[in-house]
Amino acid sequence: MVTKPSNNSRHQAHAKKIRQLRMALGHYQHELAELAGVNKKTVENMEAGRRATWKCLQKVAKALKTTPEDLIVNEETAALLGLNGSGIVRCYERLDGRAFEQLLLQQPTGPVVIVNTWIENFRDICGLLTAALSKTSGLKIDLYQLNPDAPIVKQRALELDSDVASRIRGENEKIKDFVDDLIPEQRIQVTEHSLDFIPKFSLYMVGDQGLVGFYWPSKTAVSKPQLHIRGRTGFFALEVWSYLESIHRPPTADE
Repeated sequence: MVTKPSNNSRHQAHAKKIRQLRMALGHYQHELAELAGVNKKTVENMEAGRRATWKCLQKVAKALKTTPEDLIVNEETAALLGLNGSGIVRCYERLDGRAFEQLLLQQPTGPVVIVNTWIENFRDICGLLTAALSKTSGLKIDLYQLNPDAPIVKQRALELDSDVASRIRGENEKIKDFVDDLIPEQRIQVTEHSLDFIPKFSLYMVGDQGLVGFYWPSKTAVSKPQLHIRGRTGFFALEVWSYLESIHRPPTADE
């Protein structure tokens, strides 16, 4: 049974985390208030660090796909103890290259999977991927990006006001160069996949951890907030892993 925290501690830690999660999920304050069934002033007060009732904290936490306990634990303690009911251990204002680099520099416990409209700055991570392949025997790397000829690419191009098809083809060339430079044993460990739909999340996953981003109109996914998830427990982490498994599957005999 969870003990309700004291009034003095309750409002101290939740302010920053509520704002981070709200922004990462793409909600304005009034939208979060509507989802939670509270008024906008309540959300404003909570994000300002003012006192909130336990009932309001429960409602807002549910709308943010987390728990009240998660919101009143500071990020460092949550990351250390794995207390996040959502599976989220940290929030970044945008894709943090150093965080992804740290994940790759660790001994990966599972595959590396990257999913995006196109894999931003792929050349910058080639060396890290090569090092991970050398360090971990049998490591699989799966790279997902949009098919440049897919009809949905036109929609994304309009959103970003950019020649998305050319950017995808450019990243494809970098991936091809990367694979060609690998030794034969490592080449078979890297697989490129084309998607005919815009993914639900942008994903930079290493083993059981990863950075999760979202697609905003007129913005690339890597330029907006990223949530760092760890493990396969918690509301949000389970949703991410379930989605990844729905698109990341071995080919059938007919494919």
